[in-house]
Amino acid sequence: MPAAMDKTLFQALQDIKKNVEHMIDDQVKRRPNLHCEANCTVIYRRIFSLLEQLEGYKLWSKVSDGQSLESMLRSMEGIRLHEPSDINACGGGRLCVKNSPSGELSCYVAGILREAFKIRRSVEKLEL
Repeated sequence: MPAAMDKTLFQALQDIKKNVEHMIDDQVKRRPNLHCEANCTVIYRRIFSLLEQLEGYKLWSKVSDGQSLESMLRSMEGIRLHEPSDINACGGGRLCVKNSPSGELSCYVAGILREAFKIRRSVEKLEL
C-alpha cells in the first residue's frame, strides 16, 4: 500500500507539472502566429505575466520544488490568473493577439480547478 500511495502522489505531482507546462506552451505557441505587423510585444508580456503569476502561486520554477501535494492543490484551487496591467496593444492590427479572447490568461483557471479536483479524487480513492 505505501508503494501504491507513493506512486499515486508522484503521478499527481507529474500531472500538475504537465498541466502548468501545457498552459505555458499554449501561450508560447501563439507568439509566432499571433503578432501584429508592428511587432507588438503584447504576447511576450502575457507570457512573462503568466510565469510570474504561476511562480507567485508556487506552481512554477524552483519555488514549486519541494512543495507538498496538498500545498500545490490549495494553490491550484485558489488560483486567479489575470491579464498583465501593461497589456496595451500597439493598435490592434489584423493579427493582434488582443483579437484572440481564447488566449486570455483567465481562460486557464477552470482547467486548473478541474485538474485539482481530478487529482484530489484519485488520491482520496487510496483509503488506509
